[in-house]
Amino acid sequence: MTALILLLLAQSPKVELPAELQARPGRLIQITAKSENKVVKWFLANGDADLIVMESTRTAIFSAMESGQYRIVAYTAAGDVPSDPSICVVTVGDGKPGPILPTPESDPFAKSLASIWGGLQEPNRIANKSALTEVFRQAIALADDKRFLDLGAWNAAVKRLRAEKVGDDKLVAIRERIAEELGALGDDAQTAFGPELRAKAKSICGRIVAALEALK
Repeated sequence: MTALILLLLAQSPKVELPAELQARPGRLIQITAKSENKVVKWFLANGDADLIVMESTRTAIFSAMESGQYRIVAYTAAGDVPSDPSICVVTVGDGKPGPILPTPESDPFAKSLASIWGGLQEPNRIANKSALTEVFRQAIALADDKRFLDLGAWNAAVKRLRAEKVGDDKLVAIRERIAEELGALGDDAQTAFGPELRAKAKSICGRIVAALEALK
């Protein structure tokens, strides 16, 4: 009987996140979950930050523009048996909360994408939306690439990535609205891609990812 109990305990699904992490405002950090199970699910308890889960589901990229403490929850399952949740507290900046930023439910940009999406009838729109979402996930990482010295170089890299994953004739209205949002970065390709502009680019791309993911 003791051996059976130990065997069942050993087979219980588990996931483990680091208990605490530190981050700077506007900077990306990678969070890794340890688990023997196939899929890890993630949940961001604070709506004013970005959490982008990688395809493997073992890692996620976190970013928050404002100082504060952010709770990230991960869990997994084996068959019908769920794991206990694992919680990571990320302290951004001095840990003091800043102003509340818009969530997809209150963000005018997200609402405009939802309006366009509702009238879109083109085939394979779900697959193309997923591909476009991945473009902007990668754009967040590209914003930290020091090889891009000016805004034009980063924009060109994002456009090349989009062309590889989403055809020029796909989701045109959605992409045009996204381009308007990215216009907040400025239209001078030679603008130095410094820390503030990189942080702004990551914030906008994070909102784009969140808005695209909210489209059903």
